[in-house]
Amino acid sequence: MSHLQIAKTLKHVRAFLPGALSLNLHQAETNIVKTRLDQLFDHAVLGGKNTRSRLLVDSYSKLKPSASVQEMDNVSQVAVTIEMLQAFLLIVDDIMDDSKLRRGKECWYRVPGIGMNAINDGLLLDCSIDLVIRDAIPTHPNLHQIIAAIYEAKRKTTIGQLLDGQTAGGGNISWARYKQLVEHKTSHYTFYCPLQMAMLMGDVVGGLREIKTIAYDLGYLFQAKDDYLDCFVDEGLTGKTSTDIAEGKCSWIGCSTLDKLKGEPKLKKVFEECYGKNDSKSVDICRTLIGDLKIDNQFHEFEKMMVKKLSNDIDNFSVNELKPILHDCLEQIVKPKGVDLAKEKRKIAANM
Repeated sequence: MSHLQIAKTLKHVRAFLPGALSLNLHQAETNIVKTRLDQLFDHAVLGGKNTRSRLLVDSYSKLKPSASVQEMDNVSQVAVTIEMLQAFLLIVDDIMDDSKLRRGKECWYRVPGIGMNAINDGLLLDCSIDLVIRDAIPTHPNLHQIIAAIYEAKRKTTIGQLLDGQTAGGGNISWARYKQLVEHKTSHYTFYCPLQMAMLMGDVVGGLREIKTIAYDLGYLFQAKDDYLDCFVDEGLTGKTSTDIAEGKCSWIGCSTLDKLKGEPKLKKVFEECYGKNDSKSVDICRTLIGDLKIDNQFHEFEKMMVKKLSNDIDNFSVNELKPILHDCLEQIVKPKGVDLAKEKRKIAANM
């Protein structure tokens, strides 16, 4: 249900923004803005999974089950600003990475006639966020905190992107760096921000400190699981190209491997020299070491420990209405859709 709500609201915001951004323009210039925004929304904003915005809407509906249709529309309008932020971040990320495709289409900057103007288009989305929120909830008692929450998420994600870009290769990764990367690139933006905004929208602020701890742990497990899938699960099932080893990512797998190689200086040196080299021989050497060290088994033990801790923390969370949402988040991390993990475990065992 929330997916349909978000899709409908994105179309509403797509229609609202040209007028809001063109108040001081003549008709010809207004038409230019509208044409560009329509193209931008259709290509780069619509069509995503809307995971974060759906988490916000679903959380609010649990907090306020008797909310009116108008209240839910207002919450959805606030929620889609996260999708606008996501589109902005992806546009810039694709340029930085020289990416070709996004969601099965040409990256926005590669569309004929767009080029580096894509940077300004991303800024157009970013500077529209507060307009959309103020239009939806102009008199909400937590208006300024809600706007501050999404901009805090942007700041933290930008710092995470900076750290990620400066961290590559076996000699540059560590658990300390990994934890900071996950907090800034994943945990805060993907889990805490939607939950925080839902609670602020519902004026339920008593459990914000608790939810932050739970959200950050969910994000940590989510990222670790993503790192595991990148290394051990077939690309055809995940829908993503396995690149962490070749790119020398500061990942859960990389950190765990270096940890286990502390007592093996020669092998550690080999791993550090090969990790981050984009050639099949180096990647194969790293994969062999990772397999020999049984890093997959270590991950499964870590996952069990985290699931137990998170389950306990969620059960003891003071805001009872959000417990089902949080347990569902945990379930989706442990058992990602479209991936038969039992089958993959058997395949890994056969190849080791």
